[in-house]
Amino acid sequence: MKVFSAVAFHYNTLTCTICQRKDLIIPDDDNVIDGLMLDHHATIEHIEPVSLGGLRYAIKNMTCTCNKCNQDRKTSPLTKIGEHHYSYES
Repeated sequence: MKVFSAVAFHYNTLTCTICQRKDLIIPDDDNVIDGLMLDHHATIEHIEPVSLGGLRYAIKNMTCTCNKCNQDRKTSPLTKIGEHHYSYES
């Protein structure tokens, strides 16, 4: 929860920075069913994947994405295309 708070505070929103979905919710025991996250659950995504040398705990290397974009992206680096808006090559 502290990481979500820090990233949400940094970006002032719980909007997916890839698809721009605005109705994200922070996953918790009340809205995760059988351990599965839903598309509209907020996730923390590393802009530069840790596996490619990105910093694991640096807020500047984290952004908020929906679970769907997080899963679709896999380990592709994010490319900034606007303020708080990223894309990736699939």
